[in-house]
Amino acid sequence: SMKLIGAGLRCSLVVAAIVSLSACITTEERLFSNEASQEKALKSRLQLARSYIGQQNWQDAKRNLEQAAEIDPDAPEVHEAFALVYQSTGEYELAEESFKIAIKLNKDFSRARNNYAAFLYQQERYSEAEEQLEIVVQDTLYESRPRAYLNLGLCRLRLGNPDGAHEAFTRTLTMDRTNIVAIMELAHIDYDRGNYAASQRQYDLYRLKQS
Repeated sequence: SMKLIGAGLRCSLVVAAIVSLSACITTEERLFSNEASQEKALKSRLQLARSYIGQQNWQDAKRNLEQAAEIDPDAPEVHEAFALVYQSTGEYELAEESFKIAIKLNKDFSRARNNYAAFLYQQERYSEAEEQLEIVVQDTLYESRPRAYLNLGLCRLRLGNPDGAHEAFTRTLTMDRTNIVAIMELAHIDYDRGNYAASQRQYDLYRLKQS
């Protein structure tokens, strides 16, 4: 049934919104020459750390992040990556501290805010997650803005605000017509409102996307 299909789509949805950090790991970590700039060294250490995070190699990820922090302790990207490692290893207090530092160092760091919101959602702190996402969606240059709107809609559903959720899911589809999760969530909301024709249109669109 439509409701059963939609229920299956809701599982671990916000986790999927966390930025992917997977990448190929080089067979050897190159040593940096004396001529290499600090910025290049920092970027290389971060890239290695993200690669290790993608392979769930937390020890080597932390090692490279510690070296990156030695190069620039005020780099927001370093603290964001530390937060993702701590979140993955269940060190939630350290994860939250690192997210907050990353955002404090760069209040316009939308990716970190989106990931922090996903962390808060997983902690069932929906109101706090909504607050972060409402900031993220104002960033018109953020490449994952449709996903941020999707997460905002999910938070609002958890907070008992279907009207706000409907608005957020509609914005998702305005930017990404292929987002089947937003399509099905809108179908559910319209069905619950008694807007059966609108709900059926969304369900038909979902079936079309699946074909």
